Amino acid sequence: QEKHLLRSLPDLDILLLGTDGQPVPARPGQEGEMLLSGPTVSPGYVDASGKIGPGTSSSQWIRGRQFRCTQDRLKCVAHGAFVHCGRVGALVKRGGAWVDLEALEAA
Repeated sequence: QEKHLLRSLPDLDILLLGTDGQPVPARPGQEGEMLLSGPTVSPGYVDASGKIGPGTSSSQWIRGRQFRCTQDRLKCVAHGAFVHCGRVGALVKRGGAWVDLEALEAA
């Protein structure tokens, strides 16, 4: 049984990005990296100097809107409903910086 069922908030847009870097339709069975856009999405993380901005978070402009990359893989199970399938890679964010879990484990 699938777990981690997600539904988008009214002002939050979820876009799935395929392995080719292009948006994929959010139809049942489709998988991709979750990208987020909307008024509640942060412009980035606060860096060591106290700055907030696009240099501290990965984003893409798609169809004239800025979407934040999450590195989370989702699968659409119904219109507007998704399940979490894991991470795109071994990278996670900690304090605004990407950390490679495989490299950390090997150290």
